[in-house]
Amino acid sequence: MIAKTEQFLAVLKDPSADKNAKARALKFVIHFVADLHQPLHDEDNGDNGGNTRHVIFDAHPDNLHCVWDTGLLQHISRNPATLAAELESRITPRDEAEWQKGSIDDWAGRIAFQTIASRGDARRSRFQNKAKMPKPGSSLRPATAS
Repeated sequence: MIAKTEQFLAVLKDPSADKNAKARALKFVIHFVADLHQPLHDEDNGDNGGNTRHVIFDAHPDNLHCVWDTGLLQHISRNPATLAAELESRITPRDEAEWQKGSIDDWAGRIAFQTIASRGDARRSRFQNKAKMPKPGSSLRPATAS
C-alpha cells in the first residue's frame, strides 16, 4: 500500500500527467490513506474486518465496517463538503508543517505503532520485539526528510 501511495503521489506531482490520470491517482491516495486509518483492516476477529459483525447504528441495521467507513461520517454531518470545510479550517500552519515531515513509511509506522500501543500488553510486546518500536510512553517522532 505504501509503494502504491508513493506511485500515485508521483502522478499527482507530475506536471505532464493528464487530468484523468491525476483524478484516478487522487482517488487511490485518498482511499489508501483512509485504509491506513481503518482499524478493522488490521484486526482478525473472525468477522472479515467487521463485515460480518452486525450492528444497529443510527436506528438502521448494518455491519460494523460500513458504519466505520461511512455511517459515522454521515452521522456527524449529512453534507461531506461542509464537514470537510470545517475540518480544513482547523488545520494550523504548525499542523501542516508537521505533516510534511518524514515519509509515508514513517507516517504509516506511526499509525501502526499507535494502534498496537493501545492494545493489550501481550500483543504490544510481540509487536515491539518484531518491529523494534519504542515502548509506550517513550517519544515517537517521524524521521525528518533529509
